[in-house]
Amino acid sequence: MSLGSHADPIAQVSSEELHAPTNTRSDLNLAPEIQLTDLQAYHVGVVFDLFQGKGTRGKLVDAFSEDAVYEDLFASCKNREEVAGQLLNLPLLLSSAKTNSHLITSISRTTTSTHARPSIPADEIAIKFNHTFTFKAPLPDKMSSVTMDTTLMVYSAEGEGKIVRLQDRPDEKIPNNGFINIIRKMNAVGVPKIVSMPKDDKEDAESVLKHQR
Repeated sequence: MSLGSHADPIAQVSSEELHAPTNTRSDLNLAPEIQLTDLQAYHVGVVFDLFQGKGTRGKLVDAFSEDAVYEDLFASCKNREEVAGQLLNLPLLLSSAKTNSHLITSISRTTTSTHARPSIPADEIAIKFNHTFTFKAPLPDKMSSVTMDTTLMVYSAEGEGKIVRLQDRPDEKIPNNGFINIIRKMNAVGVPKIVSMPKDDKEDAESVLKHQR
């Protein structure tokens, strides 16, 4: 018997799907001199999931500090709730989000900050990242997708086991197409107010069923 529309979403979505990244250590491409700790590999895997439209509340809460910062050309998020507003909305906008290639190029010990804390020891992980976003809205072929070369900077704080800062630094001029324009417009009115983070595992599972299945 198939599960009806009113079936408990928790029964249909496993805890692993809500909390464990689909990108694991074996999926990561490293420059020859690079070695990742288990925590660093886990953090990179969660970040890849987010950019591939596989983000969940569980992954964000598990991997990001409450005051985590996210920055790109379109947004500057000062806490985890705002990060959720930016990155959990991708399945609403995109029919696909594909990582074409990536390479983890460096890891260095540094100090970073959030809006709440001025100095946090962290490992700065630099990742060359080529990614294609395909937009759901009906657009001309030349505007329906965008491929971007970017550098992701993941700041992994070993002491607390969390990502405290994430930066997306495009390597070239951003194309002015439909996807980019809509992202800018959404940010202008406040994405976190439109797409809030699920409040519990049930809402998280409902979101997975609706947008990722």
